[in-house]
Amino acid sequence: MVGMAVGLVFRWQYRACTVTRCELPVFLQKVLEQQMESHRDGHQKQLARLRDDIEANQKTIEELKE
Repeated sequence: MVGMAVGLVFRWQYRACTVTRCELPVFLQKVLEQQMESHRDGHQKQLARLRDDIEANQKTIEELKE
């Protein structure tokens, strides 16, 4: 992100779009929500893998006890 002040007009350049000062809070909120959703999805997948590993290890332990 690069901020540029042009006279009295404030614009924020992000990738291919230009955002004015009044649009900036809404724009940043959307970007942050997308990032949070992406992180949440990644964490959910990681938790699912960890649960599967725990279940597999518990089965192995039970088999070894028999």
